[in-house]
Amino acid sequence: MQRSRDHRDRRRQRTVIIVGIAILLVIAGIVVYGFYDEFIGPPRVLAARVGDTRYTQGDLVKRMRMLQAASEALGQRLDLGRAPFQVLNSMAEAELIRRAAPSFDVQVPEADVELALLQRFYPVIPEGQEVQPDQIEREYRENYRSFLSKSHLSDEDYRKIVEESIYRVKLREKLGELVPSIGEQVEVHWIRLPSAFESQGTGPQGPSPEEVLDLLTKNDFGGVAGQFSTERRYADEKGYVGWVPKGVFSSLDETLFGSAEHQPIAHDEISQPIFTTEGTYILKVTAGPEEREISATMREGLKDQALDKWLLEQKDVGGREGWLEMNFSSDLYSWVNDQVRQTAPRATPPSSGGR
Repeated sequence: MQRSRDHRDRRRQRTVIIVGIAILLVIAGIVVYGFYDEFIGPPRVLAARVGDTRYTQGDLVKRMRMLQAASEALGQRLDLGRAPFQVLNSMAEAELIRRAAPSFDVQVPEADVELALLQRFYPVIPEGQEVQPDQIEREYRENYRSFLSKSHLSDEDYRKIVEESIYRVKLREKLGELVPSIGEQVEVHWIRLPSAFESQGTGPQGPSPEEVLDLLTKNDFGGVAGQFSTERRYADEKGYVGWVPKGVFSSLDETLFGSAEHQPIAHDEISQPIFTTEGTYILKVTAGPEEREISATMREGLKDQALDKWLLEQKDVGGREGWLEMNFSSDLYSWVNDQVRQTAPRATPPSSGGR
């Protein structure tokens, strides 16, 4: 009986030990999986694939950190709401351009990359100040090293990004060679208000499009544009854009030039608000359409549109044929932004100015 009890006790002890080991293994497995899921797995997850070239979520974080450093240098904050999607898209586009570059006879020698680095990081010498060449060279190298340190990029990584930007500029110019010098145009004035996304900021809110339309019934267009329009690349302070050819602002073409279903806006009438991803526009046309020479500013806009159109076509073909793939989910979006926030500069608390 004693031996039987001892045998049962030993068996019970072995059972307890086995169960304890099993529990410890489960806990260890959970810890290991959590560590992998948090720190090892996400950086290796596919973000984009163009042919045989793969970009991971870790690559996306690198690009985001570069933008973060650039924004910091300009005294701005990186918009984490849109930046992950924009950077992911730009990575895929960069590879599309690089793959197609030989067919357009576009090349980027190392000398072009070196020149771009000099333009970005070479110190500005105040007029009249004399400095030694070796001192300027040291400052240039230090500026570059400081940027790499802040953006957590290697020299090789950043040179590749610079090379991609040069490829993009050169392909845009190649496609721009097909842009016509003369085209049908209308004379345009506009008021550009922030898009719905921009209006979500914490700053003071401007008037709604409806409120602006009401102001235009009682006030001069130029005066209202000068007070509320937020666009200055194409329009002057009174909202005058000038002669605009079809295709520069594709989302406005139907209002400016009409379509099979709609008549163009009549001269000197005020359009209803036109909501686009770039902003909300209120238009006025004062002349045209007529054939005119296209201005240098509008030709640059047509070059942008030519590149965008080419990229959209490539993405469509790549998606249908299976050699283009992009992967981004809400979980990966959160993970990418968390990684970027970890390296964001901490805000300096304001001075108390004494006790």
